Amino acid sequence: MIMEVPCCRGLSALARRALESAARKVPVKEVVVGLDGTIRQSEWLGA
Repeated sequence: MIMEVPCCRGLSALARRALESAARKVPVKEVVVGLDGTIRQSEWLGA
């Protein structure tokens, strides 16, 4: 889960790199939360 602000996108990039180098398939879902607390986006990574 990350906020929609630009500084949190680095966490998403880190998770994507970890998925690429992992020996196993690991289910990871990215949820982007807006500043007002609403869910802006939700997607499975590495699918």
